[in-house]
Amino acid sequence: MGSRVHFATSHEGFHSEVRAGVDAYFSERALSRHANWGAIAKIIFWLATVAGLYYGVVSGLLPGVFVLLLGFAIAEVGFNVGHDALHGAVSPHHWVNTVLGWTFDLFGGSSYAWNRAHNVLHHTYTNMPGVDRDIDSEPWMHFQAHPAVARYYRWQYIYAFGYYTLTMLAWTYFKDFMQLSTTDSTFKKRPTARGWLGVFAGKLAHLGLFVVAPLLLYAGPWWHVILGYILMQMAVGFTLAVVFQLAHVVEGTAFPEAGPGGLIPHSWAEHQLHTTANFSTGGRMATFFTGGLNHQIEHHLFPKISHAHYRALSPIVRRAAAKHGLPYYENKTFLRALASHVRTLKRFGAAV
Repeated sequence: MGSRVHFATSHEGFHSEVRAGVDAYFSERALSRHANWGAIAKIIFWLATVAGLYYGVVSGLLPGVFVLLLGFAIAEVGFNVGHDALHGAVSPHHWVNTVLGWTFDLFGGSSYAWNRAHNVLHHTYTNMPGVDRDIDSEPWMHFQAHPAVARYYRWQYIYAFGYYTLTMLAWTYFKDFMQLSTTDSTFKKRPTARGWLGVFAGKLAHLGLFVVAPLLLYAGPWWHVILGYILMQMAVGFTLAVVFQLAHVVEGTAFPEAGPGGLIPHSWAEHQLHTTANFSTGGRMATFFTGGLNHQIEHHLFPKISHAHYRALSPIVRRAAAKHGLPYYENKTFLRALASHVRTLKRFGAAV
């Protein structure tokens, strides 16, 4: 992309109005924007669950099939702990967010690379082909509304869920290194030496905890450990991928390209509404398990606010969007969102 991407200036005042409404919500109730006691309890619960499952599997107290449940619990830490922490939303203290963000590194990802690719590019240039790396899965998947090339994409709505199981393995051993090794015209800063050191240290810590230590401590054959590790990472990847896809790659959401001079026709806040969707916000269980990612619209507009508050902020955002004639996409249930995602993959794959 030759020109630097930039957003149009909004004259309608949506962002100012919704921000004022959210500010009033917190000030009138004297609430912190960071994690409340419920969110803190969830952090403790999911970290303890991972620790308990890890000990049970490595010690042999639990059957090997529990590696799948361990993988699911690790994904839950990603949703409920690491994600909020890396956005600075858990605590007003930077060091607390940093330490909790290291869970990404311990479980195979890189908090440093994530901050660059997700917090900066995805949250700014959401769903923009060639810029938003969260929808960049070529050549295996085609996550955009623009014409595909490979004919096998027409089957992606079928093989996608097998592909999603590889998400965490690819993230751990390929994606972080690829993203840090490439630059684009949108994000100019190169990775620092300290950043690279943190990436490698995190990968080594991950391998030490989930491969080396089990090989030393597990009483069974070595190949059980390797197979268990692969299955665990497949469970992590599948859980992460499905939840993230339901927020952006569904019917209604736009996949805009910048116009002449790199201009995006909407303001940044309006762009988030056009490219993002909520799902299953009617009950508390979805929020519990997804770490508030079912309230993706609120998260994209206010990423530094803990997900514990998104349910209360949703009516404020919805009213402001309606007043300014902006979309507020939402699938009422998880299954409806999943079906919408499958139909979207089928539509994208057919655009050959």
